[in-house]
Amino acid sequence: QQGDRSALEEIKALSLRTDSQYLVLGSIDDLSLEPQGNALTSWYEDPVRNFSMQLYLFDGINGSLLGRKEYKGRTNWTFSKREQVGSSGGQFWQSSFGQEVGYQLKEAAQDIAAELACAPVTARIVAQHERGPHINLGRRNGVKLGDQFRVQHSADFVDPYGKSRVMRNPADGLFEVVQVFEDGAIISSQNKYSPFNVQIGDLAVLE
Repeated sequence: QQGDRSALEEIKALSLRTDSQYLVLGSIDDLSLEPQGNALTSWYEDPVRNFSMQLYLFDGINGSLLGRKEYKGRTNWTFSKREQVGSSGGQFWQSSFGQEVGYQLKEAAQDIAAELACAPVTARIVAQHERGPHINLGRRNGVKLGDQFRVQHSADFVDPYGKSRVMRNPADGLFEVVQVFEDGAIISSQNKYSPFNVQIGDLAVLE
């Protein structure tokens, strides 16, 4: 339980440091060469190399795991066994194995995009401004003047069993974007909701 809570807090901390709502973490688990049939054929047949990676999609706001998927492929390895091949060169990506890896990466990107297509856009309140709360999403995130957010007060807690629980208390009414910056925006209450009730660390969900 302690390990789970520690991992969750690490995800949330990484999300804060990178100013990201969602995080993709992964591992490459297999790059092995398959054993060849016999010494005779190994002279003229290219060996087969495996590729396997795991990707994990996390909600950085609460640290929860949204999805996990494995991507696997195998194809001929056209380089010498002793040749040092880097992934930064075009020679690698034009090879059979490089094209297979590229295909798997493209599949992964499409899967993640599909997973997040309907996910809510959530900003963090990072400061208070005289015109209203300052959120960490701005022009580069597609936020524009007139967009409306619903503020949720953060009330997370740890239960008696040591498990972190997410709790949100919605504020009354909507907040409208009144000023936009490249990497942030200022939102203002549309129903005279006191800005002093909004705290740094609260969330703002795009309507």
